Amino acid sequence: NTSQSALLVVTPEKKTFKNNTVTQIRTPRFQSSPSRRLRSEDNIGNDFTQSFISGSMQKEKNDKEERRQIQLQKKRERSRSSRMNETEEQRQIRLEKERERSRSSRMNETEEQRQIRLEKERERSRSSRTNETEKQREIRLEKKKEQTQSTRTNELEELRQIRLQKERERSRFNRTNESEEQRQIRLEKKKEQSRSSRTNETEKQREIRLEKKKEQTQSTRTNELEEQRQIRLEQQKKRSQVNRTKKKVEKPNNENISTGQNFSHSNWPGPISRDLKDTRLQQFLEQMSMSKLAEATCAVCNIRTSAKDAKKIPISKIPNIELLKVSEELKSLIRNSTENTSIFNGNDNNGQTTAHIKSIIYD
Repeated sequence: NTSQSALLVVTPEKKTFKNNTVTQIRTPRFQSSPSRRLRSEDNIGNDFTQSFISGSMQKEKNDKEERRQIQLQKKRERSRSSRMNETEEQRQIRLEKERERSRSSRMNETEEQRQIRLEKERERSRSSRTNETEKQREIRLEKKKEQTQSTRTNELEELRQIRLQKERERSRFNRTNESEEQRQIRLEKKKEQSRSSRTNETEKQREIRLEKKKEQTQSTRTNELEEQRQIRLEQQKKRSQVNRTKKKVEKPNNENISTGQNFSHSNWPGPISRDLKDTRLQQFLEQMSMSKLAEATCAVCNIRTSAKDAKKIPISKIPNIELLKVSEELKSLIRNSTENTSIFNGNDNNGQTTAHIKSIIYD
């Protein structure tokens, strides 16, 4: 009892009001643990140890990544050197192995992995195409054509049908998402391609093309639904109506042209009008006048030409005028010939002619 009373005395109490009456509540007092400080120090040590361990792990991870990159670089260099020294047979074997690996990996990949791979391939092709020159572009397109031709020649009928089906699906998907402007551009390009191919095709190729077209139309009509058939017939009716309206519009114009031609020729033969006669006579007189028929001789080349086509220029403006002067040799030749002629004939008239020629030459 004494211990209990002592315990009650030691325990602190607090007065409070409850239901308007004073009551006493014991307030226990807890002592702090003597090992509290030691635990906090241990926690600090543990935190330091954990941070040290995480830093070392990160460093080790970075070192591993660096070693991996170095190994990949060395592997690439070895593959480049081996490719440079390999023969054609070894190259074909290597390419075949790569194709098999790619096929096996594609067969086992999921749809998400496939989409990621295709996206990466598109990005690589875009980056390579943006930096390529015109010559590289031509080479790439030529290689692509050769590859498609080789694959199509070696493919089976089943693979061919699958490829054509995929192409049709792609074309349908593109057509559903294209705008009206894109549709018009596509149809215009298709028309140009068909025109160019038809202009260069032979008669045999034309017959083959028409035969294929008939087969395609028959196959599409046999497989089409009733709704599609109704739509096709409706489109044919519209086209026929448009063609008929065009013909109706063009027919009166052609009739007017034909009636105008008949009207112009209906009065022939008939008397020629006086005005037409006077006009033609005036034109004849103008073209046969002296001013139109006059001729002149060129001072340089000594050729007669029409005066209306000749051009008069002053002597001072003639270029290289010294080339038109008489040379000294020609002067002496003319002088000797005239003297011999005058001595041989002994005529005064010849003497006068010789004097006149000399005056012309030396003046």
